[in-house]
Amino acid sequence: AGQTCLPAEVVVVDDGSRDGTAEAVRQRAASMPCKVRFIQQPNSGISAARNAAIESPRTAVQTARG
Repeated sequence: AGQTCLPAEVVVVDDGSRDGTAEAVRQRAASMPCKVRFIQQPNSGISAARNAAIESPRTAVQTARG
C-alpha cells in the first residue's frame, strides 16, 4: 500500500553541490502537487543541512533523511 496523503510541503537542502541539483529541484518542483521549499547553502556538512531542513518547514510533521 502506498502513501495516500500527500505532504503539505517538501523541503530540499542543497548543501553546496555543483552537480545540477538546484536546476533538477526547480524543474521537478513546478510539477509537484505540494509546496517545495528549496534551501541552498554553502557546504556545511550533513548535520548543518539536516538542521536547516528541520528548522524550515511550516508544517507539524517533519522527516529528515541522510
